[in-house]
Parts: sequence; C-alpha cells; structure tokens
Amino acid sequence: MNVINQMTDLLDDMAMAFYHSLVIEKPKISYLTCLSKTLNSFYDEDILEDEKLLEEDLEIINKSYEEITNITINEEEMRKALLLLEIKAYKHSNLSLDNITPDGVGIIFTFLIDLQKNIKFNNMLDITVGSGNLSMVISNYSQQDFNLIGIENDEDLCEYLVIKANFLEKNFDIRLQDCLLYNFNNIDCIVGDLPSYEYINEGYSSPLYDAGVREFQYLAIERHMFTGHDDTMAYYLVNNDFFTLKDNEIFKKEFSKFAYFKAIIVLPPNFSQGLPKMILVVAKRSENMNKKVETNIFTMPNYHETDKWQNTLRNIKAYLEE
Repeated sequence: MNVINQMTDLLDDMAMAFYHSLVIEKPKISYLTCLSKTLNSFYDEDILEDEKLLEEDLEIINKSYEEITNITINEEEMRKALLLLEIKAYKHSNLSLDNITPDGVGIIFTFLIDLQKNIKFNNMLDITVGSGNLSMVISNYSQQDFNLIGIENDEDLCEYLVIKANFLEKNFDIRLQDCLLYNFNNIDCIVGDLPSYEYINEGYSSPLYDAGVREFQYLAIERHMFTGHDDTMAYYLVNNDFFTLKDNEIFKKEFSKFAYFKAIIVLPPNFSQGLPKMILVVAKRSENMNKKVETNIFTMPNYHETDKWQNTLRNIKAYLEE
C-alpha cells in the first residue's frame, strides 16, 4: 500500500475513534477537532485518559498508533496524508474546499517566489493561512529557507494548525487574529489565498473602507501594501473576476499610489473547485517610479500540455528576472 494512503487510513481510524467516543457527550464536535486530538496524542499521552474514551475506541487508537510508529515517511508525504484528512474535515464542517489551496497552485507560488533573488528571505507571512497547505507546500519545495508566520481568524483552524506544525516539526508562528488589523515590519514575502466576501467591521478604518469598499480581497491587499520593507513582494491567489467586482475602480486608484501588479498569472480552470483563479504578483512603488508601469499577463495552459506549460514558465522567469 502507498505509504501516504496507509498513513491517511491509520490517522483517520484514530480520529474516527475519538469522534465515536466524544460525540456521545458533544453532539456538535467536529472531525477537525478530533483530528487535532489525534495528532496531539503523539505528544500528549494524557489526552487518551483525560478524554475518557470508550474501551473499543481506545483499542483502535493504540493499535493504529503502534502501526504508525513503524512506518517510515518523510515530511512531504506526511503533509499529503494530512491534506486528505483536511479535505474530509472541511466537508464535515461544511467549509468550502476551495479554501484549501491545491498543491499545484502552491508549486507555482514557489516557482514565482524563488525568482526573487535580490533579497535573502527570513520571514514569509501567509495572511489567510487556513489549514496551512499553501505555506507548507512553499516551505517544502522552495530553495529559500524562511520562518513561516500565519494569520487565521478561525479558532478551530488555528488550534489544528499549531498542532499540525508541531506534528510535522515545522517552524510556524500561528496568529489567531483578523489579518486586516495589523501590519508586520520584518517580512520578506507575503502570500495569501484570498476569499471573496463582504467584510464588515464597524471599528475598522482604511482609505478604501472609509470610501465604502467592502470587498475583502481589495481590503486585504490594501492593508498589506504596508507590510514588510521596500523590496517585499506579495503573491495573492484571487478569483478571475477580481478586476470586475464592485468598487474595483476605487481600489485601483488607491492601490496605484503605493504598489503595482508586476505580473498576473491566469491559472487553468481545472486548478480550482469553484471560480477560475489567477495569481497577482504585487510589488511596491519606489519614490522615483513613474506612475505608469507595465503589467504582463501570462495564461497557463492545461498542465498536460507539457511543452506549452514549460514554455510559459520560461517566459514568466525571463520577465520576472529582468
């Protein structure tokens, strides 16, 4: 059996055993919570006693645990195994699977980030970290070596991601907060898989928000134009209708004062569950930069069209390395 599938099945058996025992007293308990408890049990043996599990479930957990300790698996394989369980967790909690960044998209992010050779990376900030798949794919495949910082406003996802990072022995600083409320100084690279929704916060203020803009994608990009230093680049995954949403002209006017789109990479339709996606490469304006700048748009072909795919990547590389 494939080691990834084997690990997925054993961890799922453990999570379902937790669920079977705990759902009796907590009918609304989620699979995600049980998955968190499963991963945590590898480091906190007291959790099995504290949760007062049924004998039959405790037996399943101990048997699976023993089998797992005898499996040889690397970090990337383990990440892939956990991804399959995260998909199940999202389905159980009625969360959109489109909020989990696919591995293929993460690989393209990595390719783009590794083209930025003018600075040495220390810290990468993921402003909508979710289950952490985007950041961890980049971390595992990038030639850069950086600390990971993630922002998430969902408490259950934050708890899971802290435990997941510990389980994978990944240096990942997770912040439970609203990503629009803070800027960060010591950041070399920003990434984000930005959902599209109406952001409402009576206590929030920014030039765009005060002008009536409520589109989260616009507000997130506006806020983090001021994160990091002059050379900090940002890479955002957005819906293809990004430039046609309500108040897009207000956004573009404010955005162009401080930043510009260095490149736009349109992804194949089959790269996402919902609306087609594209990646925005955002750079900051320097004081002596002309107002008009060139933005190159690249359309990625179907992944199976190998020659066209590689040729497009070469064109992106040549342009971004100029």
